[in-house]
Amino acid sequence: MTPYARLTPILVAALLGLSLLTPPVLGAELDLEEADLRLAHLKDQLSSSKSLNDDLLDALDQVEASALGLQRDVTPETEKAFAKWRTAAEKAYLKAFVLVKPDRRAKDRNLRDEVNLRAAQIIGRTGNVALWKDVKRGLETRHFKAKHRVPQELLEGAFDAIAALGDPKALAWMADEFIHTNSSPQKAVDRLVAAQRAMVKFPLERLSGAQRHAVFKKLVTLYPATETVARQNSNTAAAQSTRRFWDRIRTGVIRAAQHFSGMPRNEDGEALATMQEFSEWFRDHKDARRAPWTGWA
Repeated sequence: MTPYARLTPILVAALLGLSLLTPPVLGAELDLEEADLRLAHLKDQLSSSKSLNDDLLDALDQVEASALGLQRDVTPETEKAFAKWRTAAEKAYLKAFVLVKPDRRAKDRNLRDEVNLRAAQIIGRTGNVALWKDVKRGLETRHFKAKHRVPQELLEGAFDAIAALGDPKALAWMADEFIHTNSSPQKAVDRLVAAQRAMVKFPLERLSGAQRHAVFKKLVTLYPATETVARQNSNTAAAQSTRRFWDRIRTGVIRAAQHFSGMPRNEDGEALATMQEFSEWFRDHKDARRAPWTGWA
């Protein structure tokens, strides 16, 4: 138990001069002792099933504010202590990301969804590239296996965090796992949509031409056929299923194709906007050693 474990949230707030419901002033001047107190308070909130979501969200925000303030003011003398504190803070964020409190009235609901989302957003802002593997692990071992419904907003927030951290290996994982044509179960489609929409948020300057080419090639190999079937005037069950699937994923697929190919345009100067157009364009741009795949990173 931490030295602050017996302190109530109100008392901790009073000691910090904070309101539990007031957003923090990010980057405000802080010292390590105050940051320790904020982190201890967050840990206590995370360990109690009775914690209110508002208190958890506020505690997360306050610790992030501490991180920003300490990082701005770090000196050679405080660097080691700050690094240790930051590691502990990141562990708390990750715990919050997978926190579960079942809803007794609705068994398919997790009462901590908004806490999970806030934690994911904060993780994405840490700048610690290595954390993407922890977010991946949290998705695969907790959220993807959860008995409760995982909101689309949370899936998108988690994949956005991975993209914001920007590791090219994370993009390779997302492309391998979430570029596919499996239209069921619905959970698989939800994950595909969230992942593909996040792919366009990877900083292109961190990606090699070969990496962009590989992602684009997979998109243009799989989806022209799906698009074609979806456009057919057919009322068969298979065609209707494909049409529903394509309607759901189309925006993310097209944006990803545009993003990784460098937004090619047709003769009228309009951005390519169908997979058939991209397929035809790719016939003349297959060589990963030539433009537009070279000279970016």
